[in-house]
Amino acid sequence: MKKEDVTVYATHTCSFCHALINWLKVNEIEHEAKMIDTDLNAQKELLDKIGGNFQGVPVSFVNEEMVLGFDRNRLKDIFTQAGYSIKEDF
Repeated sequence: MKKEDVTVYATHTCSFCHALINWLKVNEIEHEAKMIDTDLNAQKELLDKIGGNFQGVPVSFVNEEMVLGFDRNRLKDIFTQAGYSIKEDF
């Protein structure tokens, strides 16, 4: 998977967002983090992708598959199927 295949929409003050981004780093998964609280283009991009129905962050897209929140089990499944070896604890 390439960096552009994994996008995390987050805010600077969201602890779950930071935990998710750290989890991706620990598992050596390239990604792009877009901070919607300071980047209006990223905010608009996210709202367009989800049809304007904003519920909160983080919102991740992995190969266009949306994952709401830091759903560790779902993300582990996605990345394991893509061939990654996911660390359980970090």
